[in-house]
Amino acid sequence: MERELFGEVKAAINRLGFYRKRPAQTHSDGAVLAVYFWAVLNDRPVCWACDRANWPTGRWRGRLPTQSCLSRRMNGDRFRDQLRRVERAARPEPGPVTLAACLDAKPLTVAWHSADPHAGTGRGAGGLARGYKLHAITDGGGRLLAWRLASLNADERTMAPRLLRDLAGVCYVVADAGYNANHVFHAASARGARLVSPRKRSHEGRGLGRRLHHADRLRSIELLEDGRDAFAEALLDARGAIERFFANLTNYGGGLTCLPAWVRTYPRVFAWTAAKITLMHLRHRRKRHPQAA
Repeated sequence: MERELFGEVKAAINRLGFYRKRPAQTHSDGAVLAVYFWAVLNDRPVCWACDRANWPTGRWRGRLPTQSCLSRRMNGDRFRDQLRRVERAARPEPGPVTLAACLDAKPLTVAWHSADPHAGTGRGAGGLARGYKLHAITDGGGRLLAWRLASLNADERTMAPRLLRDLAGVCYVVADAGYNANHVFHAASARGARLVSPRKRSHEGRGLGRRLHHADRLRSIELLEDGRDAFAEALLDARGAIERFFANLTNYGGGLTCLPAWVRTYPRVFAWTAAKITLMHLRHRRKRHPQAA
């Protein structure tokens, strides 16, 4: 399947017009993107993809970029912007209106002894860890709506309003207790959605003090604590959609299971994550529409 996926990646890059060379360019932006995707698809560093011996016969025509050329081009904002555009082009189209969207985050850890200056220390799976965190929001069908990457010590309540800026056509946003803050309720309300987030178990049934609270936060408490009904249970069950998204992103060979040793510092982690998400979209498209792919 790897060769078929790579063909779809090249087709997506071509549709966006990235193969047209700019003045004084030896290799087009599309060529740089394609070689990088070949490295990510095979879980190898970029120096591996720049070696002709690691390409099947007839897969690449012309000269390959050198490792230094590829690394230099990868450090620019243009490269990251183009990766985002390729990822968005590969996404399945969401429905015009969905009842509930889901908000959550997944840690991407590195070793404790890593010298990565951009990695942070925060809560990972089962305890403290060091690395980055992928923040995402999906619709009820598990289709990605928006994502951000931050260091592991970035608060989820700080990242949530940035994700919600891209939200439209959603009635409810369902999240866990880590997002239960007044400014997150305000950010969802500003996009025409209502956040549903339970309080921590130690706070359930207790008062809210004397400070003012957003009306949607009070409605969320009333919905989830004051006689929870079938509708409230259905909203909480909808959080399974983002869990399935993270599972689909990681549970196959070549998925975003971890950050390999050569993926360090924010620009490279961002590029690796964007490429893995793109490949996941294309992989699922092949499964849904094998003949069209």
